[in-house]
Amino acid sequence: MKITETLANINEFVFPHLAGRRAGWPPLAQHHEIIASPLNPRYELEMRNTSFLLKGIFAAISLFSLAAQAQEPAKLIVKNAKLFTMAEGQRQVFTGYLVVDADGKLTVVAAGDPPASLKAQETWDANGHWIMPGFLSAHSHLWQAAFRGIAADKTLPGWIDGLYNQRASKAKAEDYYWFTLALGPVHAE
Repeated sequence: MKITETLANINEFVFPHLAGRRAGWPPLAQHHEIIASPLNPRYELEMRNTSFLLKGIFAAISLFSLAAQAQEPAKLIVKNAKLFTMAEGQRQVFTGYLVVDADGKLTVVAAGDPPASLKAQETWDANGHWIMPGFLSAHSHLWQAAFRGIAADKTLPGWIDGLYNQRASKAKAEDYYWFTLALGPVHAE
């Protein structure tokens, strides 16, 4: 693409309100000559100063944001975990760490030990236990929300007896409807 075509495309994109009203503009064939010609020295100095000022402002903003990030420790670091993420580039299980920020968002999942410079309010050692960050259970018994906490201190057979035999068997179909409607969304959180 020729420079004149590029300039025409830029002009149409940046100045659409001027399309078709090029009175006083040099012909497109002369645009490259205008751009390539030396600038007025005063204007050139002003452009350098403006560029320097903008670069300085950008650098200051970058430094302040880095300083703010460096000062605010993560909420949680979990280290020494067997991680299974299925994220791009992480399809295999690996031992590593994860970081949760102050807003509760997962910000880092990486292999190895966390860097010594990484600080958090709490650090947990998973001792090689499995963590599947981002896993959402699609299997849920919403009606059971009404029985949350029942027989929580029991083994599986004790829990089944406490839930199904002692309580759920006494409920009616309409009860299950209301359990699901009223408490299901709470359970799904």
